[in-house]
Amino acid sequence: MGKYTRSLAITKGAGGVSEIELTATMRIEGVDRRVAGHTLVLMSRDGGKSWSCRPGTMQKESLPAACRN
Repeated sequence: MGKYTRSLAITKGAGGVSEIELTATMRIEGVDRRVAGHTLVLMSRDGGKSWSCRPGTMQKESLPAACRN
């Protein structure tokens, strides 16, 4: 799928125009052990115009800097 992601799933709002939630699952090989196999959640409340993120199973300190706020 990507350099760090194994999969990306629409977990809320498929086909919708307002609230959308995607869950990204990290690869288990070739990535830091602290993120390997873990998930993070990307959310949009405005149909994809702006996004925020939060930990799924990933520890908060292992999230990308933009997601730690």
